[in-house]
Amino acid sequence: MEISIWTFILVVVFGSCSWLGTNSVWMELPLLTSHLPEGWNLPSYLAADVQIACAGPLLVSLLHRLCPSISLPRAPIIIGFIVLACLCQISLSIWWDVVARVGSGNFSVCLYAFLFGLAFVDSVSNVLFLPFMAQYNPTYLNAYFVGMGLSALIPSLLSLAQGTANYKCVELDGKLVPDYLPPRFHVSAFFFIVFCWTCITGVAFILLYRSGAHNALEEERVNEGTPLNDKESVGSPSSKSQEERDPTTDTEVATSSPRQGDSALMGPSYIFLLLCTALVNAQMNGIIPSIQSYAALPYSRITAVILAAAFHSYLRVVFASLLREGEQSASRLFWCGVFIQIGSFFGSVIMFPLVNIFKLFTPAPPC
Repeated sequence: MEISIWTFILVVVFGSCSWLGTNSVWMELPLLTSHLPEGWNLPSYLAADVQIACAGPLLVSLLHRLCPSISLPRAPIIIGFIVLACLCQISLSIWWDVVARVGSGNFSVCLYAFLFGLAFVDSVSNVLFLPFMAQYNPTYLNAYFVGMGLSALIPSLLSLAQGTANYKCVELDGKLVPDYLPPRFHVSAFFFIVFCWTCITGVAFILLYRSGAHNALEEERVNEGTPLNDKESVGSPSSKSQEERDPTTDTEVATSSPRQGDSALMGPSYIFLLLCTALVNAQMNGIIPSIQSYAALPYSRITAVILAAAFHSYLRVVFASLLREGEQSASRLFWCGVFIQIGSFFGSVIMFPLVNIFKLFTPAPPC
């Protein structure tokens, strides 16, 4: 199949919405921690909020397990989730600093609420977008992972342009104290720019779907054990098995040898890759974000975090590419997304008590 540059670009742009909303909040931590009442403990609260939102993939997984016969229109659902992300992002740009008193303290309730919506969309994208991409040529799957990398890179570059956490040390009463420089543009402007890009990703998906490129591998990839399939594809002649299309060759088909791609990743190798995927995402989405303000904020995100994200993204691409091989790619990528969320959840569950209950981390002096 000939690769279309136009389709490749659309897939990259579409893939960039996968974790764009959640990453945009992480990139604003230097300003959020200095303006909001939670202070340095804010990242761990946000990480817990994100992982609660990860109930979305759990619901999809239960639907997959308990109701395997249910088939839902995948494309309209994806568009609906992108619209939800746009609504949360624009709301975040307006009300990100609204706080309310809960119990004995003040908390950033609007930030938690809208981040929950963004994280819900982003987490479901792991089990919704990946199986959708299984309908495309494998080269386009790589383009999707490039886009996933951009979902972290775009907010990072925007944050660097904003000039967050820039300060100089000045002497005050015989002590060196940080004098934080004002950002080049406000937090609200940052979130609004991300909102605009999210809208662009939605347009890219619509153009991508209308191009029909996903029909290239439809015959082999439509119904592979995920509950979210395009209804227009289910039951079509191209989706029927060889036995149904040619009853005269039932015996020959039934006695044919197993597909080579399916036997490439079975048993221990398959489980090992899923566990590695969970481990990488436990670090990327749970452990590092929970302690990012302690580890990187005093020295700026230019040292440790961007490189760490790059290495983790590379490993995620490698594991998902291996799982993509074979005839059951949609089902494997679905479970790849499930294990991404399992790892992310346990990473945050482990770090939350270490940061907020046992107080194992203390802020480093900025000067």
